[in-house]
Amino acid sequence: MIPSLVVGADGLIGGALLRELRAQGSRVLGTTRRHGGSSRLDLAERPEAFLEDPALQELRRQGPWTAFLAAGITRFAPCTEDPVGTRRINVTNLVVLAKALVSAGAFLVYLSSSAIFSDGPVAPDELTSPSPTSEYGRQKADAERGLLDLEGGVAVVRLTKVVSATGRIGDWMETLRSGGAVEAAEDIRVAPLSLPFTVRCLIAVARAGRPGIYHLSGSAPITYFEFAGRLAASLGADPARVLRGTTGFQASSAPVLDIQDSTRYDFLPTQPVDAVLRDLAGDADL
Repeated sequence: MIPSLVVGADGLIGGALLRELRAQGSRVLGTTRRHGGSSRLDLAERPEAFLEDPALQELRRQGPWTAFLAAGITRFAPCTEDPVGTRRINVTNLVVLAKALVSAGAFLVYLSSSAIFSDGPVAPDELTSPSPTSEYGRQKADAERGLLDLEGGVAVVRLTKVVSATGRIGDWMETLRSGGAVEAAEDIRVAPLSLPFTVRCLIAVARAGRPGIYHLSGSAPITYFEFAGRLAASLGADPARVLRGTTGFQASSAPVLDIQDSTRYDFLPTQPVDAVLRDLAGDADL
């Protein structure tokens, strides 16, 4: 198994990557922003010193290795409210770290987002030029450019909405199972991916070791209202207990990605909504 570094192991996807890699028997090191934690790495600060971390030095001695870049500010609001500070984390210092990791022999897997594209009638494919309409999307697009300009192995994986049985979705599941009602927006569309599916595909990209741009997407766009209704049915709850809501926000990312180029790799299929729902049920039972 190829040794791996997970930058951002205290996040949703980073934490799941760390657990799955360990379960598969990989030697893996995860970073944290927390003071006092082992292998601390805060992208709000200059990251070069992390290369001297003893645990990373030991990982590098194992031979070829992979670094998953899963850290950063992943919500739209903070990027809008503090574009300078969040850009330092999501772009400037991330690229500095990536350059150092590539120079140290790592193959990089960068977690990007469909937010680099605007919502439109046609799903963007891997060759479509970025057209972000949000500050978060602009930062992800700029980070992609910086990483793809590096001389070395870099795989950029653009993701649609990743869901898990935590946060808002977890609250919906708990409420529906207890007989309550939930409200879900019908003016926002997503193409959901489950957390386990996403992690499996990211690990497959790392093992393939092929640089380039990859798309990972749910199979079709669906509104949050429609998704919550299908979630209710999958839990044996009455879909009528899902109430129509709105966000009033203009769509700021493409809900679904065309993965025609990526599907030439048999490890990157689309994920149907029914499979997402099955994975959510499994998450909740853990």
